Amino acid sequence: MKKYKINSKLVYKQVSDQVIILDEERAEVRELNDVASLIFLNMISWTTLEKISEKISKEYDVSQKEVLRDVNEFVTMYIDKGYILTK
Repeated sequence: MKKYKINSKLVYKQVSDQVIILDEERAEVRELNDVASLIFLNMISWTTLEKISEKISKEYDVSQKEVLRDVNEFVTMYIDKGYILTK
């Protein structure tokens, strides 16, 4: 089973319930919404998409299958940018 983690070289800051990412390579700043921030912060240490989606589905009372689809989409996008690592 694949595991995922935030790239330790990434610069980010949590402000209230949101995360702001500073992408120095691309000279971009990204502000994540509440749910995206929750996904992101659950990857501070190595974890699986299933564990993340389980936590979020409980917190927002949404089916885990639906959440897993959204988590997978988020992670795929940020792996491509180098923000998230896999093993």
